[in-house]
Amino acid sequence: MRLLNFNFLLKCLSLILILYPILVYFGLEYVGPTAVLYSLLGVLFFKIVISTLDKLQRVLMIASLIIIVVIGSWVSPEIGVKSYPVIVNLSLFTLFFSSLFMSKNIIEIFARKMDPTFTEEGVDYTRKVCIAWCLFFIFNGVMASVSITFSSKIWALYNGFISYILIGIMFTVEYCVRTFIIRKSKRT
Repeated sequence: MRLLNFNFLLKCLSLILILYPILVYFGLEYVGPTAVLYSLLGVLFFKIVISTLDKLQRVLMIASLIIIVVIGSWVSPEIGVKSYPVIVNLSLFTLFFSSLFMSKNIIEIFARKMDPTFTEEGVDYTRKVCIAWCLFFIFNGVMASVSITFSSKIWALYNGFISYILIGIMFTVEYCVRTFIIRKSKRT
């Protein structure tokens, strides 16, 4: 029962972070940026403490927390709060980019879970896809940065809707192409 509650709590924290742009929009409109900033910091801190993250993920989460505190304190709480999607994209870029220098990049690890028998063609493909995701995170991070300068409504629209659609399209296209390439490489 205790494990179920722990997993439920982790899922709730993840859902809060997924719904973050919508919650921020309403928080900025009705509560104020300082309260939203402290709420975000609390959720991130709690997630760091109870999550089963690997070392790099934990370092990235702690760095995100520190960056948000610095921006929120030195620039403004609203910009600190709106910076979270930029920091997430930067963290994902760091995770994917650093995996390019490991024996297996992060996309190859995911692909091997789907199909452990992998050809050299598949390995080359996953490397290219990992680079494509790195470029995507750069693009999405820049767009999230630009959106900070707009109203909270436009910021929430991009970071809570448009960016999720773009991620979904990128993932779907990549998954379909990867499946096709894996099938093709097995026929040859």
